[in-house]
Amino acid sequence: MKFRPFWELLDELGIALPASNRIKKQQRSPASSSPPRIMSIGSGSVPDPEELLYLLEELLEAEQFELDEEPEAEDEFWVPPGQKVKVGDYTIPGGMVYVGEYLPSIGRHGVDPCLIRPSLRAKGKSPDCEKIPNLYSMSYSQMQPGDRAAYLKWLSEGRSAPKAYISYIWMFFYGLERRVLHDLRKADLQTDRAKQQELEQIVAEVKRLKKLYGDPALNWAFVNKVEAFLEICELLRSPEIKEQAIDPFKAKPFTLQMRLGQMVQQKQPIPADWALAWFTRLANNALPTSATRCLEEFKSLFRLRYQQEYGEGMRVRSGQSKLKASYYPSNPSFGRSIEITVGDLPDVTRLTAKVKKLGELVQKCRLELDTLSRFIARYPRGRNTLAAVALLPPDLLELHGGTTLKKLKTWLNKQFEQAKAGVVVVSGKELIKLWSDSNLEKLTKSEAGSLSGLLAQIGYGMEPDPRLGGTLPTVKNKIALFKMPSNHPSIPSAAYVQATLIGYWAIGITRAEDAPSPIEQNYLQTHLPEFVAVPEAERSRLIAHLHWLIQEKPTLRNLKARIEPIEPEQRSAIARFLVQVAAADGQPKPKEVQLLEKIYQQLELDPQTLYSDIHDHSTTASEPVTVRAAAPTKGHKIPAKSAQKKQEGLTLDMTLVQSKLEESKEISSLLADIFVDESVAGHPASETKPKRSRKKKATAPTRTIAGLDGAHSELLLAVAKQAVWQREELVPIATQYGLMLDGALEVINEAAFDRCDEAVIEGDNLLEVNQDVLRELMA
Repeated sequence: MKFRPFWELLDELGIALPASNRIKKQQRSPASSSPPRIMSIGSGSVPDPEELLYLLEELLEAEQFELDEEPEAEDEFWVPPGQKVKVGDYTIPGGMVYVGEYLPSIGRHGVDPCLIRPSLRAKGKSPDCEKIPNLYSMSYSQMQPGDRAAYLKWLSEGRSAPKAYISYIWMFFYGLERRVLHDLRKADLQTDRAKQQELEQIVAEVKRLKKLYGDPALNWAFVNKVEAFLEICELLRSPEIKEQAIDPFKAKPFTLQMRLGQMVQQKQPIPADWALAWFTRLANNALPTSATRCLEEFKSLFRLRYQQEYGEGMRVRSGQSKLKASYYPSNPSFGRSIEITVGDLPDVTRLTAKVKKLGELVQKCRLELDTLSRFIARYPRGRNTLAAVALLPPDLLELHGGTTLKKLKTWLNKQFEQAKAGVVVVSGKELIKLWSDSNLEKLTKSEAGSLSGLLAQIGYGMEPDPRLGGTLPTVKNKIALFKMPSNHPSIPSAAYVQATLIGYWAIGITRAEDAPSPIEQNYLQTHLPEFVAVPEAERSRLIAHLHWLIQEKPTLRNLKARIEPIEPEQRSAIARFLVQVAAADGQPKPKEVQLLEKIYQQLELDPQTLYSDIHDHSTTASEPVTVRAAAPTKGHKIPAKSAQKKQEGLTLDMTLVQSKLEESKEISSLLADIFVDESVAGHPASETKPKRSRKKKATAPTRTIAGLDGAHSELLLAVAKQAVWQREELVPIATQYGLMLDGALEVINEAAFDRCDEAVIEGDNLLEVNQDVLRELMA
């Protein structure tokens, strides 16, 4: 049996025997005169097992050999760019490879994997660099002869075969890494012009390889490593980053780190985008979901809040940690990562306290965008609708409202071209269509509130306003729009609330006849704000509310809860003002008088006082009496003829008065149970002056509401008396019916959801009653 020479096996394993002239001669014992046992290998005889074992021990010791002197620089193996070198049957143009028999690894034992060793066999049948190598190897020495031939062929053809297998590109890249990170790094690149030029040539070659073989879908690992390598090359060329426009969201991580370090070193404020890139890209923090769904809106909001918090930008003090570039070479020869100190720049990645503050600001922006984010998650196609724009933070409205907001403004301007008194009344259907492309029948409370808020941001108001407890827009009702002053209060004043109640009655009076009275309506709009002393900032809203009432034809139902807070002396004054409205166009009409009687009863005033109020108004509102010039004779003053006619026109018809009194008795009897809580038993309402109602004790309701039991129905009736409650006000009321408030509200809202898909009572400390849902529950 014939064995192959052992050193060929060692070469194929990547183990090279050191050159004899570089190894210190080992002194053999004088007694030993036999030649070295290693010389017996290859003689053709079968080696003795003990001899083979001894040989292996010597080879292992050879890995730890000592050199007589330091070898020359690696330049003796390096073929510079632009030079040719012949290896076997192949001539390699352009250089940039290591060729020789022994180039020690940098951080490990053995030969550097990139070294091309001419002594090793490199032949095969039709070598093809596009084929997968027969044996995967990370070292030229360990490659199969046919694979070496394919690699040398690729090099000889200019390293340009478009479909070359990636292992061959990696093998060549190993040598470039060694040259730059080991050889050139030792040189002074700032003064050595030749080494500078060589580095530039290597950088150009790496970029060419990336362009040729850098398809991320096929060779993403190669692409990433090349990009990091080019950063290190740039750093070796100049430790200072050039002043240029850099997008922090696209810059390479180390470039981002260097630029931030420069800002800190130079005590410059850090701009908002750089701060956000620091938080996300260097500190490896993921953005919240709302930020990823609304990325551009989030960036704009972060810039704004960052400026509000830090002005020109966050200023950071330099820490003790200095910036170092860390790079793990792909060449196995290194065996570890290398670090390059970058001048005197601080390492911002160690400044965790600042990153924490940026995280708090990110979370603050997240909360502001959560509502919009949830809307887009539910309705991906609704991003450019008015419903989505209304959910933008106010500060982003002009920037991100886009064509949707412009369309709304154009529509509003067109509506107000012919507006009278600064108010327009539009159909709910038209407004809902503008709000959303969907065929909605009505807006929910949250949608209506968003619409009202959006209009307020661009200087308009709507009545009724759902944010103030008004009814929600539907396709069947009307909405009044008005130009709202900038100092408009967010919460209505008590005077405004009372004025709307008076306007509710007064509009009913003006529409009592078949044809509404423009004179009475004008009188109401002119004198109501002065009568109740409504603040100037709320008068435009009040006028809009009156215009809406004119279109909606109000009734006198469900007013008891709004009447109760009015003091007795105020009730009389309100009644007399309503008489003035009815008489604005002359004498009150019969239907107006009938309606006034009902209002007097709602105000718990004696209906008989209505006629005296009408009489008092008629006499006090008449023109001054004109008299003749004084005569010598004595006698009574005679009124002028015109005055006499006017007095005759104001003479009361007692038959009519008596008829009205009889009618009022019947009406009072019918309405006593509705508008008066308690009355004296056995006495009709017309004979006894109504007293102020007192709160009744909790009793079982005559009917249940929306399937609720008696106690919960009674609580709902109590809550329905006003639109807004403080939580502490409702606690004792719930206790009267043996209920815990939170649990009771949950039960009531569950019933509301079952019937209307909306809650009837919403809020935390301030509880609001959804009037539309309440009406559906009470129906």
